[in-house]
Amino acid sequence: DTLVITTLKEDMTEPEKDYIVDYINAGGNLLLLCGTNFLEELNLSNFQEILNLYRLNIKDGIVLEGNANKMLSGYPDMIIENVAAGSITRNKDLNLNALLVDAGAIEVRDDEENSEIEYETIVETSDTAFLRTNLNIASASRTDLDSEEDSYILGILATKTINDEKSSKLIMFADE
Repeated sequence: DTLVITTLKEDMTEPEKDYIVDYINAGGNLLLLCGTNFLEELNLSNFQEILNLYRLNIKDGIVLEGNANKMLSGYPDMIIENVAAGSITRNKDLNLNALLVDAGAIEVRDDEENSEIEYETIVETSDTAFLRTNLNIASASRTDLDSEEDSYILGILATKTINDEKSSKLIMFADE
């Protein structure tokens, strides 16, 4: 069984969050399709608590691609990337591409408690992508107000070990 959660327009309630935490701790799996709505701006604190179980964050802003070969029709917010062969693709030789529009950057928090969680990147940008937090900027190119060029995770598989017999998998894409 897999629980699917799509872009939230408001935070989940405390009882909903508690139910999902219990579901995860029982070995339940999640598919999160999260838009780039700014978590702090919308105050999605209960949703963030779910992400905290997997030590994940969504960075503020949208990811823009700097490599023209990785854009759809020259639009840097329409990112075309390869889907990495791995445990979610049965055929390891399959060549898949994903189109992510107004994608967000997924951040794996680097702390000591990650030992019970394994991560597998599903989709990652080229190293010429950048993060834009000021959406009033009309330029398609990187400006001084944007982050430095870097690669960003747009899709991830996190496997959290609950105990010796149980684990919970989370597949997450930060994309409108």
